[in-house]
Amino acid sequence: MTHTDQHQTFSPDFEKSAPAYLWWNGRRVPWASATVHLTSTFWSGVTAIFEGIMSYWNEEQHELYIWQLDAHLRRLLRSQKLMRQASPYSVAELTDAVVDLVRALDVSGDTYIFPYCYPQGGGNFESSTSATPQPVDIAITARPNASHLGKGWVRSACVSSYTRIADNVMPPRVKNIANYRNSNLAMAEARIGISGWRYPNWRRSFYPTGLRQAVELAYASERMTSIEVNGSFYGLLQDDPKGQGVGLPLVGSAGALVAFPSHMIHGVTPVTHGRRYTIASWFSAGTD
Repeated sequence: MTHTDQHQTFSPDFEKSAPAYLWWNGRRVPWASATVHLTSTFWSGVTAIFEGIMSYWNEEQHELYIWQLDAHLRRLLRSQKLMRQASPYSVAELTDAVVDLVRALDVSGDTYIFPYCYPQGGGNFESSTSATPQPVDIAITARPNASHLGKGWVRSACVSSYTRIADNVMPPRVKNIANYRNSNLAMAEARIGISGWRYPNWRRSFYPTGLRQAVELAYASERMTSIEVNGSFYGLLQDDPKGQGVGLPLVGSAGALVAFPSHMIHGVTPVTHGRRYTIASWFSAGTD
């Protein structure tokens, strides 16, 4: 089993320094000058759309290769149509804008190109429910984003309790900002951690050879965001000062917060006496 690096991210890992320019409504604009009023952001994400376009730098040829630029921009215009946005630019005009921007920035590395269309002035509730195409503002940014190919990174996965939005709920085939809350929730669920840690086959793949079972929880807790400890349903957990059994005293320096979802169903007789930790318990890691 390959464990995740806590520093990895599949989101664009932009450098801290901002580019000199971005493209905004037909012209190149200094990055620091591309500002809007706070109130214009209130409704903008409801109908805002975008494309995420990777481009790869070839060091030998000193050329930037933009992945499927024409196809991305055609989809952008289709998304505008479905979101009832009045498209002021053609694919050819947007292509020229992208090329002009990356040349002005003198790009010399992998770059993430981000065309973004949002209601002109930020929009409001009425404009977002209009049956006629509404005017939009369009911005394009190009920021350094090194390729993750070949890094051996992995993704957390789970069978999510959330379901994908359907075509008769939201338009999932459109890269609409609001649509992404659906996948955000599922991704957060996958990042929660693992369900349990005492699995024999993990001792041949995840846990190092010779690692004592008493410290498996501590080992796993250093590599996972969280671990489900559902022992409270089978029996009351004890804070074992000798570090045996569940091994909770070995987790963390000051203590560990362990959550027990109350909706979980197990085919065993539940705890009916004593104190039952159904939501969360604080374990002192061997201290008072």
